[in-house]
This record gives sequence, structure tokens and C-alpha cells, in this order.
Amino acid sequence: MPREIKEIKDFLVTARRKDAKSVKIKKNAENVKFKVRCSRFLYTLVITDKEKAEKLKQSLPPDLKMKTSVVQGKIVGCIGKCSSGLTTQELDRITDSVQKTLTNDKGRKIFYEYLKRSNNVDAMNCLNFYEKCCIVLEKENNYHLMTKNPDLKIFTEDFNDIFDTAAELNGVPEIDLAILERFNECLTTPCRDSMINVIEDTKMRLAEHLKISFKHFKIYMLEPCPKTK
Repeated sequence: MPREIKEIKDFLVTARRKDAKSVKIKKNAENVKFKVRCSRFLYTLVITDKEKAEKLKQSLPPDLKMKTSVVQGKIVGCIGKCSSGLTTQELDRITDSVQKTLTNDKGRKIFYEYLKRSNNVDAMNCLNFYEKCCIVLEKENNYHLMTKNPDLKIFTEDFNDIFDTAAELNGVPEIDLAILERFNECLTTPCRDSMINVIEDTKMRLAEHLKISFKHFKIYMLEPCPKTK
């Protein structure tokens, strides 16, 4: 047995190596992978028997740093964070909260790629709708600032499009009957401020729905890019 493999086996069986720094555990549909970082080496052990892997995990010392990366049983892979043109500090800043990610163009792009690779269709549709709301509000704001006598015709058309998207959106319980009724009221008696308020409220509801997916995204963002491992 090679020396490195024997060291992995000895460590995982006894969990007593003094120079062990951390154990990272990744699970997918086929196996459980233990990555053991010691003073000079990073060892990997793949265990296909999940029951044995769980027992092994429980046998590790409680003071040993352990990090588990599980995303709905799938391996996400590269989402482009290493090629986004952002520094580590900038990535940390724009992914500090769901709101900071959603208000940053590159943050939304990386978040969307993460959702796409984890096959989270409902969250992808939610994020697309959030971005659509942003585009409509920015368009209306620019039009209002640059036009001497603005009217509501174009904004009403865009607002109606937002309403249709909201009505057809599935898997986002935050977009409920109450918010749809507010959309309908605004179309019955159009008022710019009221229409803007409804879209802003819709954005808040969409952001609230994305918080669950964002928690997994945040964990993933703390890990090295798979292409650099």
C-alpha cells in the first residue's frame, strides 16, 4: 500500500493525526468524498458506501474543523466566479447578503449560473423575474427624467407585462393573490407611484424567496473553484 494511502487510511480509521487541519466532506448520488488536509498534503478518499461514510464522519473528533458541501445531492461545478473579473474581496462584498447580490449585475450573473448548474428551475425563474422588474423600473425612471411631458402609456404596457409574468410564475408562494390584486387595481386606475410601489414590493417578495437558495450559494462561494482543485 502506498505511504500516502496508508496515511489516509490510518487517519480516517483512528481520527488521531495531530497534523490534520481539516476534513472536507462532499456528497453526491454515487459516493461520499473525504478530503483530508494535513500539514503538507491534501488527501482524498472516496467512499461509495454512504452508511459507512456517515459512521466515519461521526467518529471524527468534535474539535476538528469540518466543512460539508451538499447542494440537493448534486455537484455544482464551476459557476464562473474565478473568471468574473472580480477580486476575492469584491466577491465577498457582493455576496455578503442576498440584496447585495441581487443589486449587482455580476453578482446576479454568478448567482444565476449557480442556480442553473444546481437545476433549481423555480429559483432561476424567480431571479429572471426580479431582473425584469429592475429593467422596467430603470426604463421608467430614465424616461421620466428625460421627457418633458411623460405619460403612462409605455409604463402601463410594461407594468401589464410584469403582471402577466407574476400571474404565470410557479413555485414562488410569495407572489400570492394579494399582490396580484394590487396589480389589477393599478391597471384599473393607473397611477405611476402606485405602480412603482407594487413592482418594488414584488421585488422584495422575490428576494425573500431567493434567500433559501442564497444560503447554499453563499456556502458554495466560500469554496475554491472546482477547476482549481
